[in-house]
Amino acid sequence: MPYLLWKSNGGARPATIWSVQLDAAGTGLASHVATSLLVPTQAWEAGVVEAPDLVEIAGRYFLFFSGNNWNTSNYAVGVTTCSGPLGPCNRPSSQPILASDSYMQGPGGESVFTDTSGSFWMAFHAWIPGAVGYPHSRDLYLRRLDLSGPTPVVEPSG
Repeated sequence: MPYLLWKSNGGARPATIWSVQLDAAGTGLASHVATSLLVPTQAWEAGVVEAPDLVEIAGRYFLFFSGNNWNTSNYAVGVTTCSGPLGPCNRPSSQPILASDSYMQGPGGESVFTDTSGSFWMAFHAWIPGAVGYPHSRDLYLRRLDLSGPTPVVEPSG
């Protein structure tokens, strides 16, 4: 069955990533009850979690997400492990798995995919160092992703 994930925030409610099961065709809700998967609890997130990408690999679920202010070099990518598309989810680390470095600043908006050889990659956007924030543009970056251990590892650029 397909699932829909999204982020909400506003009013007295903190930023939250939600999940709900869709019908078999993916055109309607199978349930009208959404499940909260993630709220910001880590200092690096600065009250923001967004851009969810839930990936199932060999029966393991990883929820990749962005945190912090998108318009700064503090924006970064985190991950949680989930028991299924409706959670519960557990954080394997209190730090992001991808953050600013000397090659790029403020990575986020991640999407995980496999290439034709079965290798995992993460596509994301980031600022060029020295040109962070509006009105500058973010560029597309690709990094190989190692999912062999208990926590995903984004390989460094090189």
